[in-house]
Amino acid sequence: MKKSLILFLLLPVLSFSACRPQEIFTTQNTENYSVEFTNSLMTPTPFNPIFNEVVHTSDIKLWIPEYLSGIQIQWKDNSKIVFSMNEQNADCSFYSGNKGETVGNFIYALVVPFNTIQDEVTVDELKNILLWESTGQPLEVKIYLSKSTFSVISESLGDLSTNVISVSEDEIFTSVSQSSGNYGLIRFDHLEPKWKVISIENISPYDHNFDQENYYLNFPVRLNCSRNELSNLILEDLEEKFSTRIADKVTSVLLTGTTALTRATADRMEKFGNQYPGENIKSWFEDSDIRHVSSETPFFDECPPPNPVQKNLVFCSHPKYVELFSFLQVDIIELTGNHLLDKGVLPFENTLSLFTQSDLLYYAGGFSAKEAEQPALLEHNGNKIAFLGCNIAGPLNVWATKTRSGVNVCDFSKLTEQIHILKEEGYLPIVTFQYYESNSMRPSSTQMNNFRKIVDAGAVIVSGSQSHVPMAMENYHDSFVHYGLGNLFFDQMDSINNRREFLDRHIFYDGRLIGTELLTAMLENYAQPRPMIKTERVGLLQDAFKY
Repeated sequence: MKKSLILFLLLPVLSFSACRPQEIFTTQNTENYSVEFTNSLMTPTPFNPIFNEVVHTSDIKLWIPEYLSGIQIQWKDNSKIVFSMNEQNADCSFYSGNKGETVGNFIYALVVPFNTIQDEVTVDELKNILLWESTGQPLEVKIYLSKSTFSVISESLGDLSTNVISVSEDEIFTSVSQSSGNYGLIRFDHLEPKWKVISIENISPYDHNFDQENYYLNFPVRLNCSRNELSNLILEDLEEKFSTRIADKVTSVLLTGTTALTRATADRMEKFGNQYPGENIKSWFEDSDIRHVSSETPFFDECPPPNPVQKNLVFCSHPKYVELFSFLQVDIIELTGNHLLDKGVLPFENTLSLFTQSDLLYYAGGFSAKEAEQPALLEHNGNKIAFLGCNIAGPLNVWATKTRSGVNVCDFSKLTEQIHILKEEGYLPIVTFQYYESNSMRPSSTQMNNFRKIVDAGAVIVSGSQSHVPMAMENYHDSFVHYGLGNLFFDQMDSINNRREFLDRHIFYDGRLIGTELLTAMLENYAQPRPMIKTERVGLLQDAFKY
């Protein structure tokens, strides 16, 4: 039977010396002990294990230092492994270094406060901070990390510079925030939404296809034994290598702004193909696990040919344009838009049927009010995600009723109750709004209050789908709130603000939101967003963060 061993942080009152690391388990003055766990796979968090003390003369004595505490090891059968209280008397030991067989990895993230413009550093720049020697003026930049992280990194890299400062983990954010030039180093599995992860030579632990081998902040944990046969026995008993970033626990969700495949956007699709709008940002969708689009027009065969200079605001799209969603591998369609019933009930119902036939999950709209209010539920890599959405802005005829199809009208008391139920069922709620439109990047106080209420109810992400301009955002109570992302696929080219776009990639790990990447695009040719160049991106981030 497979057993699981979870190593824990020692109590602060215990000595850090190697001769007394295991007093948390036993008060007897023995040199080694054997540990048996009861149902340890049922909890993802450290706990005090139940053990039976048995001494075996033929057992392998393994020593694990305190700074490697918190790692989770899956054994095939560790009945012949006992855990030594003393490194000198151990047959084998785990340590962070450069020799021995690799048994696991500590993946760290270089972080700054979320509202930071900087996106990337080079390896040489990072080395210059971590390993700088006192041969000149001290650098102004500091890196703050926990004491255990300091031990892991110094064991691997050698003596660290005076620019590297260890503090308690709950003091890192405050310390980093003291100066705009500071960084933090955080274990990947300890990340929180308040941090922005800095790429290191274009590699980020947030990456969908994370290049672990070439990532600078990847520190192996190794096994060192007195005899090769003991090393082989331990390696054979490992179910798998442990890591602070397990790929099978990561889920990325891409949220996008307004999409209306009509008018000049549809005209360009007629000229250049149905895939044309998404060609320059396809990789962003491919690098996400769950892809969202807020589609705001009805699809039906009788929709007239697109008119790029159409004056009225009555919109529709031809069903063939849904090919764009297939091209981008879209998973879920939001139906909060205020133009979805522009052509009446039957075209909207045709849209619902079309999405079902195209294997596109939809939410916030339906054949009745009851269906429109239902959440869309997805599960990926153990992360349970629930999408809910509603329309507060109207018009009245767009809202679903008991007997008529339409979109979900906002009922905050009902939405709050739904979120509570979903949280109890283990879901992470994402709530999107069709709010009142504004040309300002700054949200109104009313919008802020309404969005924050949804966070207080338990939502981990609250996002505005109504805005045609990119708006401000905030981290609120460990959740992420974005008041408006701007357009995704819509033909507004009349101002620079209408052309600037946010696409938010939210990163979940092991059942919680750990961070968000802001992808930024510029609309071209009335239909086709492209990734921003650096100066454009800096300008957008500065404008969004100042609010």
